[in-house]
Formats: sequence, structure tokens, C-alpha cells
Amino acid sequence: MSKARISAGSVLQLPSLVRRAVRNEWYHATSRAPLRPDVVLYEAFGGQGVLCHPEAIFRELLAAEDLQHLHHIWVLKEGIDRHGALGDLVDHPRVSTVTRGGYAYVRALATAGFLVNNATFPPSFAKREGQVYLNTWHGTPMKKMGRDEPGQIVATRNVLRNFLMCDYVVSSSPYMTSTMYESAYQLLNVYPGLVIEEGNPRTDRQILDAQGRAEVRRRLSGAGVDIGTPDDRLVVYAPTWRGASFARAVDDALELVTRVNALRERLGPGYRVVLKVHQQVYDLARSHGEVAGMLVPNHIPSNLVLGVTDVLVTDFSSIAFDALATEVPIVLFAPDLAGYISLRGLYLAESELPGPLVTTLDEAADLVASVGSGAPIPERSSPSMCRIWSSSRSSKSASAGSGTIVVRLAVGAGDHPWFRSS
Repeated sequence: MSKARISAGSVLQLPSLVRRAVRNEWYHATSRAPLRPDVVLYEAFGGQGVLCHPEAIFRELLAAEDLQHLHHIWVLKEGIDRHGALGDLVDHPRVSTVTRGGYAYVRALATAGFLVNNATFPPSFAKREGQVYLNTWHGTPMKKMGRDEPGQIVATRNVLRNFLMCDYVVSSSPYMTSTMYESAYQLLNVYPGLVIEEGNPRTDRQILDAQGRAEVRRRLSGAGVDIGTPDDRLVVYAPTWRGASFARAVDDALELVTRVNALRERLGPGYRVVLKVHQQVYDLARSHGEVAGMLVPNHIPSNLVLGVTDVLVTDFSSIAFDALATEVPIVLFAPDLAGYISLRGLYLAESELPGPLVTTLDEAADLVASVGSGAPIPERSSPSMCRIWSSSRSSKSASAGSGTIVVRLAVGAGDHPWFRSS
């Protein structure tokens, strides 16, 4: 007689597995409930906040005079402060939130008429007939993605499932369509929906007037970020995540803090250097007391921060492409360049990158200091090259309006049921 063997690890996993099974059953039961066509569900980075392209689309829909009947639901991860995430819209009568993984989330996902995500819904999700799914993704890729990334084919499963269920996916440019959708996820001649190749909705948020800039600075200061005075140059250091896989990102916060402090020391008075980490490592970073005064909080959208940034220091993050839309000077700083390219790979040759690439702090500090000083700047960081890159390889428009275009295309420019005849 054979004996069943259950490992200690399996026993410890039982409660979570049971909860997941119950949620899945609840989801499929709820999927028989009537759709709510006037409800829009938004999720960004698995519930990290009111962020990225979904945030820009949300604000567009919320403000549209002909769409005032819509109710908007934001998905927030457990522990995310809804007041911080929604700001002045926290008490808006047509805006509410659900906790990711909870039963209200399951019901909203199963019954909302319109779904907006910049990543993926859970593997249990199956789009119902009558639901409209718009996936914006969360950036124009510089680093290899999906099936182009060595050893990551299995990790693409749920991303591919989500894409194939979408009615619309957003692309910043022909470059993104080619690299992200055709190469990384091999959707050419397979994807049944529409690619909306009309720029990045979130870059609309970077275009700020004096009052808007003052408000963003107030929010940063209120969150404890040392941005100095309006006369100081604000340098934002925004590297991408590191690690063998997205699910197991490396906690390199203390190393990043060391770099920020070194840049501050080398640049001297008149500069403020702050740290914007990738969503995947934010919780890891904020657990370190050393980030106090420099870590940009997650609930403030990166594109608002770019609206008050004087120089962006990044590496292979998609934030570099966003910065081009408003001609923020870019320095690409990658001290682990050779190892990163070997592990992950890039879509672009060094000569094609949107800014000068350096590997040492001294080189990075020298380039940052040269911006606005009259000193020679490498050609690829000049405004003229920014315009060329932005129009040909990244964002289709450097002015506000991508969010409007995406919204109107996705809802049928008048043919969608949301547009009611008077």
C-alpha cells in the first residue's frame, strides 16, 4: 500500500491555495452576473497605485463631458493608502477602489464593462463577451522582453494570455509595436485586436504650467523628498530593476543610495538628487531607513516628476523614452553594463540610444553638470536629437493629446454604447 507524502512546504501553502481556489470559484460564479457597461476598472502594476497610462486615461474619461455617467473603480494592493493614491479625487462620487485579490475585486473584474491595465490580470481572469479590454503596457522597451529575453519563455504565459484577450493594446510607436508586440510576444498575425499606435498617454501628464509644477514640488516636499528650492537643479536617478527574473528582483536599494549620495557630493550646491526606483522594488527600497529624504513615493506618478525634472539619470528604463517627449536631458548610467547586456540584452546598439552612455559616477556627474552650462554635450542628449528620436522611434507626439486619442479610438469615437444620444 503506497503512502501519500506531503512536504512541509506544501502544508504551509495550503491556506493560500485554498483561498486562491475559493476566489477562483467566486470569480467564475460572478462571471454569470450581468455586466455593468458603465463601469470602468483600472489596474496599474498589480495595484501599486493610480499610475502610468491607466491614470492618464482615467483622468481623460473622468473629465469628458459626454462620459459623466461612467463609474470608475481603481484596483489597489492591500496596504496602499487610497487617500495618497487618489489625492483630491478620493471623495469623488464616481470614483471608488477595491483591494486586489479581495471579493469586491473579483466581482469588479468579472462584471465591469471596460477594463484598463498596464500589466496583467490574474491567470484566473477570462474576458467575457461584452467586456472591452484595453492594455496599455507600461513602457517602450529598451531592454529585451518576453520571448526575446534569455530563459524567460515560461514567464510570458500570462502576459500572452492577457494580450490575446485584449480588444486594444497601446503602442508608443512603430518601434514599440515591432519590439514589444511582434518580437517579444510574437503577436504578428495572431493578435485579433487593434494596436493603437498613437504615443504614450502618460507623457501628457509631463506637460505642466507654473501652477502645475509648483503643485508637484509641493507633493514631493510634503512626502519628505528633499528637492531644495525652485532655483536648485533637480536630478532624478531612475534605474530599472535588477535580477534574474521579474518575480525575484534584487534588493539593491543601499547600492542606489550610495550612488545618489556620491552624485550629490560630486555635483555640490545648487543640485538636488532624488531616487525613483522601479515599481517592482519599491517596497524593498522603502524598508531601508537610508532612503529617507531621497526616495520618490510610489503614489506620485513618474511623469509628474518628469515635469519638474532638470536632468534624468537612468539606465535601460523606459522612463528615458518618456523624458524625450518633453526634452528632459538624459544621462544613461550603467556601471554593470557588460553584465547586464550579457544577462538581459538590449534592442538598441549604443549608437542608437537616446542619451550618452557612461559606466562611472564621475562620468555621470560630469554630464549632469554640463547640462545648461554651455559646455559641449554629447549629440544624443541635445534637444534636436531628442526631437528626432521622439518622433521617429518613441512617442508619436511631444504634445498633450495621446490620452485623448487612445480614449476616443478605444470607445469607438461615438459608436460605443457609452455615447448616448441626447
